Amino acid sequence: MPDTSPNPGESGGSSGGLAGNLKAKFGPLPVWVWLALITAVLLGYWLLTKNKSGASSSGSGSGSGTPADVGQPGVVVINQDEGPETEPPPTPGPPPPHGHKPPTEPQTRQITLDRNETLADLAKQRHWTADTLHDVEQMNVLQGGGHLTPKSKLRKGQTIVRPLGEKG
Repeated sequence: MPDTSPNPGESGGSSGGLAGNLKAKFGPLPVWVWLALITAVLLGYWLLTKNKSGASSSGSGSGSGTPADVGQPGVVVINQDEGPETEPPPTPGPPPPHGHKPPTEPQTRQITLDRNETLADLAKQRHWTADTLHDVEQMNVLQGGGHLTPKSKLRKGQTIVRPLGEKG
């Protein structure tokens, strides 16, 4: 009858297979420790080369003035993207009271005069309301520092600004 007893080096089959091979000693350490060490070294090398190639490709050729010590231990780079600098959005204030609309900048239109006339003549010709005329007076500053008045003489080719919203 053939001998079916286990080999003297085996202990009942529990040391066989993958788990047994990982627990086996290879030199002073088990195989699983060697695999973990090799994996850690390879991962560290990959991260180091990836980091160096990313830093050198962003700084080379563009002349951005990236410091030479970027990537060195202890060097912290805060803003690596070279996009336009933007300000953070303003924080919203408290909500306005119910029914109150926040003020908006008036949209304007430029008018270039085709003849010499007074502001009052222009307002009458274009059918401006008194409010529009007042707004035009406040929006246009004269060379001396004052505002237009209805009697202000406007020259041909002069440009004035008026708010949008009405015809003319």
